Amino acid sequence: MTGEKYDTSAERWSEIAYADPATYLAHRAELVLSLGPSLEQGDTLLDLACGDAAAAEHLPGVRYVGLDLSPEMVKAGQRRGRNVVLGDLDAYEPLEPVGRPRAFARSTTRRTALPFFAASPGTRNESSSLI
Repeated sequence: MTGEKYDTSAERWSEIAYADPATYLAHRAELVLSLGPSLEQGDTLLDLACGDAAAAEHLPGVRYVGLDLSPEMVKAGQRRGRNVVLGDLDAYEPLEPVGRPRAFARSTTRRTALPFFAASPGTRNESSSLI
């Protein structure tokens, strides 16, 4: 599967996909921060299938890294000033350890995310969670 189906709507993804983007994304960020292992100031948060990275606006204090399969989504996230990289979840390896990995699934599933955690260098699987 490629990210091509998202390319045409990437620039306004959050505005198109969510009826009330600010409220929805703030709620998702609240869940990311409150569920699973706690994130500390400066921890790296890896957002798998991040889309346009709009969720990062609601995640202050963490080092946000987004991963998406769509080149246009990556560009849209980068235009928002976010660290977003192009990659396929099945083949992506973080450049640095992610100590408290979690996936806040949009299109990510337990089937695809858990092997990612197991194969990622430096992750501590005992604190991994899929939300």
